Amino acid sequence: MKHISYLIIVLGLLASCTGKKSANANQVEFDSIVVNEQIKLLPDTPDSIPYAALSVHYVYPKSFREKADLKRLQQLFHEAVLGSTDGTPQEAVNKCVANYSEIYRTENTADFLQDKKEFPEGDISYMYMHTDDTKNTIEYVNHSLLSFSVMTDVYKGGAHGVE
Repeated sequence: MKHISYLIIVLGLLASCTGKKSANANQVEFDSIVVNEQIKLLPDTPDSIPYAALSVHYVYPKSFREKADLKRLQQLFHEAVLGSTDGTPQEAVNKCVANYSEIYRTENTADFLQDKKEFPEGDISYMYMHTDDTKNTIEYVNHSLLSFSVMTDVYKGGAHGVE
């Protein structure tokens, strides 16, 4: 299990150096997107096994001062949690799911088909059952500091598949 804690000090985004602003001017509002998908290794077959269980619980900034500031803040979150700085939060999550699906299938399809030929009577699907659970949590927010943590739990099949 990997636990990565991010501390983002965005003084330029969260703190105002000049001018008077209301007390809520720097307030960040958050929303979330939750994805739970079973990604079949062989999508064109009726078999549902093996598959990867992908779970993403993504908390992201929904509103903040200026649109440009919100976009920069969202890009920081997208990169830290999902590994991409693309577009809206939903687009970033969709890209994360698509990338995960492509990597899972690319890395495992040939080996699975070869193993099925070598062991036609055996159930080898457990070796290709993967899970990936990613979530982030807002740890602390005030007018000049934002801290969040990202937790990822990955299992890549077999007896010792934890990364």
